[in-house]
Amino acid sequence: MGNYQSQRTAVGHSMYEVPLDSLLTYIDHELNLWRDLVDNVKREKKYDHEGRTCIDDMIRETCRKMIDYENAVSNRKRLYPLLQPRDSEYSTDKLKKEGFYKTLSPEKVKDIVIQKSDEIDELRNEAKKMSDSIHILNEELKQKIKYVDDLRREKSALLQRLSKMAGEKLTRDNPDIADLSDRNRPTKLGEMFNELYDNEWTDAFEELVASGYDEREAVDTLQMTLMKVFQFCEKKASLLVKQTETAADLLFDEFSRSALQETTKNMPAGKKALTMDPKQLAEMRGGLQREGSSMEDLQMQRKWKPKIKPDGKQTYIQTKIQPRTINVEDKLKQMRKGLAESLVPSVQKAYIKTYWDNECLRAIKPFIKRCIFIAWMMVVQTPPMCFDRELQEGATFDAARYRQYTSSGHIVHFLVWPALLLYRDGPVVCKGVAQGKKK
Repeated sequence: MGNYQSQRTAVGHSMYEVPLDSLLTYIDHELNLWRDLVDNVKREKKYDHEGRTCIDDMIRETCRKMIDYENAVSNRKRLYPLLQPRDSEYSTDKLKKEGFYKTLSPEKVKDIVIQKSDEIDELRNEAKKMSDSIHILNEELKQKIKYVDDLRREKSALLQRLSKMAGEKLTRDNPDIADLSDRNRPTKLGEMFNELYDNEWTDAFEELVASGYDEREAVDTLQMTLMKVFQFCEKKASLLVKQTETAADLLFDEFSRSALQETTKNMPAGKKALTMDPKQLAEMRGGLQREGSSMEDLQMQRKWKPKIKPDGKQTYIQTKIQPRTINVEDKLKQMRKGLAESLVPSVQKAYIKTYWDNECLRAIKPFIKRCIFIAWMMVVQTPPMCFDRELQEGATFDAARYRQYTSSGHIVHFLVWPALLLYRDGPVVCKGVAQGKKK
């Protein structure tokens, strides 16, 4: 320790002659200058170029002092000039004089607070307006989306409607295009017509032959039965169309009459409600009246009976058949095509009730019922289906329309079973059967 003190004395005014407390005071002074500068910059928020310049200058000054201090220590120079306390150019007082920051009065602070409060209120109002605008835009967007969805649904419905109308227009009066949803479409009727010949026709033919008819008579009887049934269905189907509108009028008139009668009950005495003329109601009521049977119908009915009875007597007896009323009024309330199949039992019942009696052969009845079903479904098609009626005995055999019966040949001997056509003069749906001959 003594040597250390002697060295300090020998150096004279060297750095070692500076008391440590003085050195610490100097360092503390420099640190205070930095603190003042940093505090002033933060307080006034001088984060711009001016504040940055003050910091940069302070750093440069500090670096210069450290370099000078290092050189002085290395060269044993006097340190007193370096350690003289100085007023910092960045002190609070100097910065106040230079206008680095200004002290605000309470009134000024109050004005600033009020101003900032107003600005905040304005910003809040703008934010609220923006929020309201966003809400309005969202509602408009929802409405637009809903409108677009409605348009899409409407478009889909219109496209379906257009497709349906196009399909109906395409198939209306166009039998070449089949409605696959219709189980009684022409192609199916052709299959039924072919099965009728293979099954019911065969059973009826065998029983006719067994009852005394020869082969040609049995064939002609069944063919004539088919044609008469077809004419019956054709006539009644046409009449059904005419009566449909009348039946609908009757339905609404009956409803109106019931409503008027109900109203009349509650009317004061002496007053009378308007009602329909009884004659008009009588004209509207009434079903399909069967017209008088022709001689051909009576002759056809006789052919359904055995030609020879067990006692050997002939059965050609003139039978008087009283006209009977066929009541199908309830079946005429809807369109013919829609209720065609449901009307078949009534048509069958009406036909059998009119032309059938207990002496007729039992095997003929299933044949007649099946003929009625097929013929009825034929005449309600649009356009109606029909049979080929142009084939004449002695004509050239047309293999495209007919197949051979029991003998083949290029000439038609007689017709066994007519060909089924899609419409008059139209294509063949089901081939007929004819007997051929060589010459």
